[in-house]
Amino acid sequence: MAPPRATVDTTTIIQHFLGRSRPSVLDYWLNDDWYDVVCSEPVLLEYQRKLLDPRVRRQAMKYDIQWSEARVTDFVHLVRISAEIVVPAAVVAVDLQPGDAALLGTAVAGGVDALVTWDPDFAQGVAATSYLAESGIRLMNTDEFMRWLRQRREHGTVP
Repeated sequence: MAPPRATVDTTTIIQHFLGRSRPSVLDYWLNDDWYDVVCSEPVLLEYQRKLLDPRVRRQAMKYDIQWSEARVTDFVHLVRISAEIVVPAAVVAVDLQPGDAALLGTAVAGGVDALVTWDPDFAQGVAATSYLAESGIRLMNTDEFMRWLRQRREHGTVP
């Protein structure tokens, strides 16, 4: 059986960089190979843009956490060469911010099992959750996703 597939939101990437959850969703992918990531160029650009945003970096400095532009570039490159890169599907009739539309379109185009987000506003969007459900995609926060992965492993439903 193939491993589960997921698209990971920028908010989750930021949480990884901030070290807010260990192991993080990305640790399960990069270190443990528990699932496959599906991404797109617009989502990769959003990762880079947000991680280099001065407001995000100021927030990180409150926790004595800093990252360089080189570290962000290296991370985006790692995702680009390690994930499956797709062209996002056009998302119609869903009222979203441009970055969220690319994320949703990436999940749909990639036929993922889950879209993982730390963003409570995204999860509360009825149109987005309905659109994902129609495509057979679960919308999960990071804790739900990691719990779901662990349960699948315990029950032998992943390699």
